[in-house]
Amino acid sequence: MAEGREPALDSDNASRAERELADVLYYLQHGCEPCAQRHFVLARQYGASQQQIGAARRQARAERPTSSRPALG
Repeated sequence: MAEGREPALDSDNASRAERELADVLYYLQHGCEPCAQRHFVLARQYGASQQQIGAARRQARAERPTSSRPALG
């Protein structure tokens, strides 16, 4: 029976990693790097790869709203 559970655990972890990466995107897009970092840690704990994390960072940069960010001077 334990063998039958292993794929479910892997699937559950992958699902949780994906949810954490979705949260990462949200926080990066809204300028809260410390918030995103917490979710990166969780995503890694659930098995997110460096490639997935890099993809989330690139996606966040591409989709970040520019009008809501204050100009740095």
